[in-house]
Amino acid sequence: MRKIGPFLTAISPHSHKGPFRWAIDFLVPDGTIVLAAENGKVIELKENSNKWGASPKFRDLLNFVTVQHKDGEYSQYCHLSKLSVSNAGLRIGSLVKKGQTIATVGKTGWTDRDHLHFIVFRGDADPKNSFGFKSLRVKFE
Repeated sequence: MRKIGPFLTAISPHSHKGPFRWAIDFLVPDGTIVLAAENGKVIELKENSNKWGASPKFRDLLNFVTVQHKDGEYSQYCHLSKLSVSNAGLRIGSLVKKGQTIATVGKTGWTDRDHLHFIVFRGDADPKNSFGFKSLRVKFE
């Protein structure tokens, strides 16, 4: 574990490899408000699940939202509460401002604890990377 500002974080040895290398797991309780890290547009979301578990069979039950930023980067927020993006008034195509509420944390998908999985990434043209993106190291102000 390590601290980033007032937050405790953890690095998952199972999911923070390869293109996910710089993802951060903020150890926060379910119901914690999620704020947009930067201005952007919602381009992808899934929020219909309320199931979770500590095995790969729960992978496709993850709720998340992806925000595209003007500089070609993307931020993605995972393990969100069911319908919390819609409850924040957002849908695909919505514009968000830095610091705006975009969701709440909830255990969904492949997880064994309350946390927000946060990743910033860019596309990756490396043919060895089947995911098509690589995470970026995040610097906090």
